[in-house]
Amino acid sequence: MKRVEDWMKQAERTLEEAEFNFLHGYFELACFLSQQSAELAVKGLLQDRGIERRGHSLLKLSESHPLQRT
Repeated sequence: MKRVEDWMKQAERTLEEAEFNFLHGYFELACFLSQQSAELAVKGLLQDRGIERRGHSLLKLSESHPLQRT
């Protein structure tokens, strides 16, 4: 089941939460939420390319799988 739209919407909401926390001085939480947002966006992008990946490391999620369409 493709969840590309779900991943991207979650990524956007999480980034908004990160920005809110940053503006209010909660920098550690802003960093954590920013990483989570990036992770969700990468998972959405990979799934859009037909690649199913699991995990939390942005490096490992994108390793050995080019993100460009061929």
